[in-house]
Amino acid sequence: MSYLQHSDVLDIYVEPYIQSGFRLPNQPYSYYYRSLFSLHNETLSVWTHLVGAFIIILQMLNHIQLTSSPYIISYIIYNGIGACVMLLCSAQAHLFHSRNLQDHLRLFYLDYLGINFYGFISGIVHYRFSRVDSVYELFNESTYYSLLSCLSLYSLSIACFCKFYYRRPYPFVHKILQCSGVLIVYVYQIWPIILQIIACYNCKSSLKWHFAEVLSFIASGTVFVLKFPERFHPGTFDLIGQSHHTFHGFIFLMGFFQSEATYRDMLQLKDQIKLQHLQKDIIYACVILTLELLIIYVSLRLGFIRLEKHYEKHLEKLHQNFNRNDGNITSDDYESIKKIE
Repeated sequence: MSYLQHSDVLDIYVEPYIQSGFRLPNQPYSYYYRSLFSLHNETLSVWTHLVGAFIIILQMLNHIQLTSSPYIISYIIYNGIGACVMLLCSAQAHLFHSRNLQDHLRLFYLDYLGINFYGFISGIVHYRFSRVDSVYELFNESTYYSLLSCLSLYSLSIACFCKFYYRRPYPFVHKILQCSGVLIVYVYQIWPIILQIIACYNCKSSLKWHFAEVLSFIASGTVFVLKFPERFHPGTFDLIGQSHHTFHGFIFLMGFFQSEATYRDMLQLKDQIKLQHLQKDIIYACVILTLELLIIYVSLRLGFIRLEKHYEKHLEKLHQNFNRNDGNITSDDYESIKKIE
């Protein structure tokens, strides 16, 4: 496969400090499926989450084998589906996003949906099994669910807004808004558990796993924001070792540790879970998923027209760059890039 330099593609496809390894746009979907088995700058971003989803499924099956409670089994599947939706939505976004502007916008919106849907599912499971009663006396179950729902929908909305409103090079406020939504959702659900870890780290076996979960989340956010190590050596880590590859690894670990932690919490509370709890949580998840799909639909209608108008202005400059190329790009590749929408 022929790959392009960062100057040969639209800047919306380019992450900061990544200079090479870009696939051709506007190819058949089979081209991008085949790219799974070649080395480009998205290969590891895709495989870390494909393999991660497979490991989460194996972990889920192992937990199911070790318990006999039908309600606990249902919640193990409930939590596992949330994690796999996040990982698989991310994998498909990185596999196909550079095909054209429509696919880029649509698939990254689905990526954001996966992140926030898992954030909601994780919040439900944390509340149901990992909560501290004295802390949650500050608000009842309905209040907690309502706030979690609003924060999840806000986080998705602000991520979609940032995607179609801001242009590279992104202003600092873009990074603040982009990260704040996910951070608020996670802090809202995890802070009572952090208090448990501080107060009595060895009181429950699950707290060690929760601690690993929190550390993975912090590490993922740090790597995502700092863009380390490519910030200091642009172009060196394009194919292997860039921060987004590491970020994906930490996100998988966060999901893995969360599943282990909540499984141990589930075993301690298995006699307290009733059918109505499961029914309520499934209904809430379906409602939130429906609302998140609606947000994506509205964002696509608003965002694509804006993106298309913006990048029409850049096509002439892009074509001029190809006219000055040194012959490394074939005429067929050039024609494919002229079709950028």
